[in-house]
Amino acid sequence: MKIPDFVLRFIGRRIAGFLHLVEGDKMDDTKSWWQSKTVWSNVLSGLIGIYMAVQSGGAHIPAIPAWLVTILSGIGIWSRVTATAKIE
Repeated sequence: MKIPDFVLRFIGRRIAGFLHLVEGDKMDDTKSWWQSKTVWSNVLSGLIGIYMAVQSGGAHIPAIPAWLVTILSGIGIWSRVTATAKIE
């Protein structure tokens, strides 16, 4: 199942607006840690890693689809490359 790019961009903008995520005009700007897309993608990656470790340990819980991990990794790389403000 291929998700169109415009759908992913729409979802990304909605999430960013909900969390009040902002990027500055230049790296001289600062923002709170919770406004960073990079921080949130890393937090989610860590939680998914913990979930997968518990699942592989014999817990009978549903598996995380591989495409979700791939998309989250891509978001982490993209958000780091496009960052324009330092975290306070």
